[in-house]
Amino acid sequence: MASTANFTTVTLHLHRQIALLKQQANLLGTLVEEQFENALRALAENDLELAEKVVKLDKDVDQREINLEEECLKIIALYQPVAVDMRFLISTIKITNDLERIGDLARDIAQLVISNNGESRERIIDFAALTAKVKWMVRKGLEAMIALDSETAREVCNSDDEVDEQFRLIKEKVISELEKGNSNVRALITELTISDYMESIADHAKKICEDVVYTVDAEVIRHSSLVDTPKNLSS
Repeated sequence: MASTANFTTVTLHLHRQIALLKQQANLLGTLVEEQFENALRALAENDLELAEKVVKLDKDVDQREINLEEECLKIIALYQPVAVDMRFLISTIKITNDLERIGDLARDIAQLVISNNGESRERIIDFAALTAKVKWMVRKGLEAMIALDSETAREVCNSDDEVDEQFRLIKEKVISELEKGNSNVRALITELTISDYMESIADHAKKICEDVVYTVDAEVIRHSSLVDTPKNLSS
């Protein structure tokens, strides 16, 4: 009877720690989304002050990612969780790393604004569709992470090909402009670089969603082209 009571107490402590961990991971997700949105706004409005704010926030994001990873490892060592709890902790380590990388890429976009001294330049490449899709993937990916919604996560994963295609078209446009002798080489390279950052952010949003599916459905889908139907629902 005593051993049962001890097990129940340990389980309660574990789930309390996991609940706190979820709160911190969700907060990190909110900060990273804010960082990304502000980077895009700084780019669109050539806002140096906002770009500098994005860069400064990156240190906070980095530290939170480190703290979350350490907390996950501590919980694993202390409670030796199994099944869905263990999957959640493993996924949280990976998800927070992807969030940190999205933050890094948002910082890189902001640094491009700063390097241009906030000068307004006419866009040569239209990457509005790419930006909109990547923003959607980040937003829905975070929603899936917070709600542990594997259906939404799968939807995000299936959207990544669209981003890849948009990025391919942008690369072709840049090559075409260079072949035609467009003299704005620096602007073209900058816009291609921004598009590359966007495509990478989408990849990290997809990885977050792959880990949500792993947590909820106990299924590894990162090397699969078919992510629509759960195959393994063990708890």
